Amino acid sequence: MTPLAITLLAAALVGWLVWVQRRTGVFLEYLYFCRFPLAFGMLLAALPAIALWGAPSLLANLFHLTPGEILLISFFGTLTAWTVLITLELIIAYAPSRFRVPRLRLPHWMVHYRIPLFSLLALPLIATAVAQSRSPLGKGLAMAAGGMVLAAAVLLLATWVYGKVGGTIPLVLEALPRVARGRGSSHGYVDPKRKLGRGHILAAAAFGVAVFLYVLGYLFLRPDRVLVPSLGYILLLLLVAGWGLPGLSFFLDRYRVPVVFLVLAASFLSSQVFDTDHYYRIERQTAPPPPLPGQAFNAAEQRLGEGDRPIVVVAASGGGITASLWTARVLTALQGEVGTGFTRSIRLISSVSGGSVGTMYFLDRYTPAGFPPPADLGRIVNAAGASSLDATAWGLVYPDLWRIFFGFLPRDKTLDRGWAMEQAWKRQLTSPDRMLSQWRTGLREGWLPAPVLNSTVVETGEQFLLTPLDLPAGWRTRRFDDVYPGYDLPVVTAARLSATFPWVSPIAQARGEKGSPPKGFRQLHLADGGYYDNFGVVTAVNWLRSLLPSHLDDLRRRGVLLVLIRAFPEAAEPRAGGGSARARQGWLFATAGPLLTMYNVRTSTQAFHNNAEVGLLKELWERGYKVKLDIATFELEKKAPLSWRLTDTERRAILNGWNEPRNRASLGVVKGLFLAGR
Repeated sequence: MTPLAITLLAAALVGWLVWVQRRTGVFLEYLYFCRFPLAFGMLLAALPAIALWGAPSLLANLFHLTPGEILLISFFGTLTAWTVLITLELIIAYAPSRFRVPRLRLPHWMVHYRIPLFSLLALPLIATAVAQSRSPLGKGLAMAAGGMVLAAAVLLLATWVYGKVGGTIPLVLEALPRVARGRGSSHGYVDPKRKLGRGHILAAAAFGVAVFLYVLGYLFLRPDRVLVPSLGYILLLLLVAGWGLPGLSFFLDRYRVPVVFLVLAASFLSSQVFDTDHYYRIERQTAPPPPLPGQAFNAAEQRLGEGDRPIVVVAASGGGITASLWTARVLTALQGEVGTGFTRSIRLISSVSGGSVGTMYFLDRYTPAGFPPPADLGRIVNAAGASSLDATAWGLVYPDLWRIFFGFLPRDKTLDRGWAMEQAWKRQLTSPDRMLSQWRTGLREGWLPAPVLNSTVVETGEQFLLTPLDLPAGWRTRRFDDVYPGYDLPVVTAARLSATFPWVSPIAQARGEKGSPPKGFRQLHLADGGYYDNFGVVTAVNWLRSLLPSHLDDLRRRGVLLVLIRAFPEAAEPRAGGGSARARQGWLFATAGPLLTMYNVRTSTQAFHNNAEVGLLKELWERGYKVKLDIATFELEKKAPLSWRLTDTERRAILNGWNEPRNRASLGVVKGLFLAGR
């Protein structure tokens, strides 16, 4: 559904409402009473436009569905559309009694065809799901029709039950004190025979069923068990809110109590009374102390040293699932095309955000027996590109939503969308419970490259390193083992903290085994490593400097290869003529401009400083220390989604980035260093 079509639909709705106003004179009153159903209806119809045009890099892949998922989305979407219809009808029917306003009379055709008319609200959603799905068109249409038929069957069943029991339920409000009834609390709820209105019985039953389905989703659709598509969680929440909020507003509007204010007040009180912060779990450990960079380097040289081949240092940038997949693609392709000599020469991998996830999957296949075997290279790439968006949606719709309004409900404070994302990643790991201390063992024994997952301290803006390495003096950074000595952290949690992409996963602080913050340590919230350095170069440069001067002779003899993995192209120059810029002019662009400028300046400034630092490092080492420093940059030339779900087309485009001319040229540099003379 294009923005033009949405505009025309909105214009038609406004036109109809204006016609109603002229006909009845009660347009504004009913528009206010019906604000929640109308808002939910417009949101349902506009979801495709929001995803495809509003925030495509984050939300477009919500509609990348299997045939079974299309059936589910069609079912929930149709039910949500009819929820809007029924709540509108109930408000219009009972508003005269509750609010003392004239009755709103609708045209006959609108009443007669209301069910198919309101089904159109779900049509953009269903049509987009079919068009964007990976299934054949015929099968997608059949599944969509099946979902709508299933929703119709549920509506018919509800109507039958409503007809059977609607008139037999006694008035619940009779049990209330007379003073409450005297204030008019029962107006609009009871008929002249003092029986609860049949429409309210239907609404209460439907709301109960929606809540029941929502609870079942928490119990049985957890990310460590089974998942439904992200869009399904959103529609389920919309279904519950579609019954609950109109019911609440219908009751409170009589007393001039704004529902939005009440909801915000409840959220504020929840945050003040209960602990609604986000946490990650750390555990006590008694592992040997971490090795210094030089010690880990010596251990690797003794076990894996490649004689006269260069020492390889890798810096992997952030960029969501694109960075994860691209990092895994580059590392596995280099091993596959250059040979195991390249992998044996890797001494450090400094990664950020999504690059940390790809690094985690690559290092997951390392064992004391050696580096990833050839048969595992494809599995590493598949794991790094696997979706975790559905798990994130579960975390948003359940524990994180409860944090906002019912802070007492989440008993386990580490349960949130970040935890849910970890469960999705664990499914792809061969060692899902590996700890940082186990990486430390690999460093001491020399079979694992030194991994450094970069994060950022929210309170101070400092760099925070999640690594099994010890750090020499002079790095001017924080490290997990320094802040929480004696504690350990799962590798998958470390990757998640490094990849705390804004709003997709939450900033979090540490929590001990017993559910309380570790005593005696400063509590720091950790955010995405890209805030400090989105390229991983700062850590790589510091690590190289830490090898001086004790390893200078070895560095001169072998040289250094700095591999830069970048999941996005350099910032492009704006086009001349202002064609696209002109479309962005206006108050909306002026309002968002400062935030947009801050984001772009951060990215461009980091890119400039990283390039400058790499250039200065090369000049210093080659001229001052006489160490040959080669640089191979592997960069995607086309932008890809930042969300944690990729379509098959997007996945192929990222993988095919390996064959871009610039990357093949960089591959030639690496081959020249490792295959020359062999």
